Amino acid sequence: MVNDNGNRGHQKLFELGLKEVFNILSSTLYGEGNPQYNELAEEEMWARFDISMNIDIFYNYKVFLVESEEDLARIIFNDRDGLLHQSYIKKGIVDDVFQKFYTDFNKIYDELIINQQNNKTN
Repeated sequence: MVNDNGNRGHQKLFELGLKEVFNILSSTLYGEGNPQYNELAEEEMWARFDISMNIDIFYNYKVFLVESEEDLARIIFNDRDGLLHQSYIKKGIVDDVFQKFYTDFNKIYDELIINQQNNKTN
């Protein structure tokens, strides 16, 4: 997800209705097939909009982040009952959180590796 930071803009998708944008992204990214959009989704690399958590308890949830040309981002997601929701936030906030988590997690990981290596040499 961090690799896609700053690259989630798509004005046309941003402006679509909630159900329409969710269905388009869900069908093209999760193999449900939408021939009308499959080629375009591949060309424009729409996978960058998918911010779903790849953890088993979240498998039934799909979460997408699409940013406008302006200063807005739109989070689109389904709940466990299949209802759709959306939230508008300032562009870049979610990417900032992803970057902070990635940086902090890598620091912790590096420290653990160094400690393990030090323990093996002692």
